[in-house]
Amino acid sequence: MADAAKHSPHTMHKHNLLFIIGCYHPDIGGTERACCTLAAELRALGYGITIVTAYREGLPPYEVIQGIPVYRYIKGWHLFEATYMLSVLSFLIARRRSFSGVLCFGLYLFTAPAVLFCRCTGRRIFFRLSSARETGDFYRLAKLKLRPFILWCAKKAHGAIAISREVKAELMQHGFPQNKIHTISNGIDTDIFSPGQHNDRAVTTVCYAGRLTQGKGLETLIRAAGRLKAAAPAFKLLIAGDGELLPMLHAEVAAAGIGQQVTFAGRLDDVAPFYRQSHIFVLPSRSEGMPMSLLEAMSCGLAAV
Repeated sequence: MADAAKHSPHTMHKHNLLFIIGCYHPDIGGTERACCTLAAELRALGYGITIVTAYREGLPPYEVIQGIPVYRYIKGWHLFEATYMLSVLSFLIARRRSFSGVLCFGLYLFTAPAVLFCRCTGRRIFFRLSSARETGDFYRLAKLKLRPFILWCAKKAHGAIAISREVKAELMQHGFPQNKIHTISNGIDTDIFSPGQHNDRAVTTVCYAGRLTQGKGLETLIRAAGRLKAAAPAFKLLIAGDGELLPMLHAEVAAAGIGQQVTFAGRLDDVAPFYRQSHIFVLPSRSEGMPMSLLEAMSCGLAAV
């Protein structure tokens, strides 16, 4: 912490904000991209932005990404939930002179200590939900032992940001007052995500971009591609992203006999060219909030399924 403090990214100012997020670069999920985009836009407007996220083996504990200081500080040891919260609280106390407001990307363990700290020190705090139903914040929260405490703290925040009407409905179902809920949809830069030229019309290219995790419906996408092979042999399926389902998806592709049609592109920092080489975007998720990947693909002119 002392080494990171030498960088001294900000002094206390009313326009210095702290973003707290569970995962960050090099992860490229929708929440991470939304955090990165908002940080860049606010920085351009003169705000000082600092991001704190979870520690990750093999990555530096502090670095500057696109001009934004990023601390990989949050850790959970034994008694994971309690020590995770304590690590967040220790960061907030140590960096208390560096920010005047906090935005939590997600309703998770870090939300509770952030709300308590901000309420005790007179800072403003909001949290932003990323999704709904079985891929959503409340679904993940239900698996935590400290769920009642986290919910109690979250209701003390100055406001909750819902990215869709479905997310807002979930907040209200869990007892959050309507006057504390702010519906702010995801946005994208249409100068970056714009249509490209498709030269090869003989081969229809279908794509997916996102996490390779449970709830995204990727096994359904692979099965559908297997059926397409007989009906429409001239097609390609491009899958961008990383996650725990990657080995299983490779096995399913092999079992379906579509190894020649399916390409796993891995984690991509720049997804706009990926969309531009495709014709159709497929989002097989069982639930979402307002997915960045869908908005990006539509902005690039793709048909969306």
